[in-house]
Amino acid sequence: MSVLVAFAVTPLGVGEDVGEIVAEAVKVVRASGLPNQTDAKAKGIVFKKCWCEHPVTGRRGGRSCPRLAEDGHGSWYFDCSVKDMWGRRRQVRRGGFGSRTAAVRPKRRQRRTRH
Repeated sequence: MSVLVAFAVTPLGVGEDVGEIVAEAVKVVRASGLPNQTDAKAKGIVFKKCWCEHPVTGRRGGRSCPRLAEDGHGSWYFDCSVKDMWGRRRQVRRGGFGSRTAAVRPKRRQRRTRH
């Protein structure tokens, strides 16, 4: 039986640092002895963000804006790693999609055509 297990560590607050948590999770995965791939964005990510000003910090809200749960606030983006025609990996990020589904389709197309 083949199984793929994927997990993500995402900060929930502004200025939160997840470096230690990620390092500990990677240690556990590698110590398991199972075959693994512990690189960032192995399959790519889809996320929602906005450009409004954060009410507490005055900085751009980005992915931690408290209003992102509201319909119509922010837009969807995808970020993935693909191989170019010379076999080198490069990051592709596109955004401005109106829904998560609309962002997932081109991400899959990017990975399929360039991987």
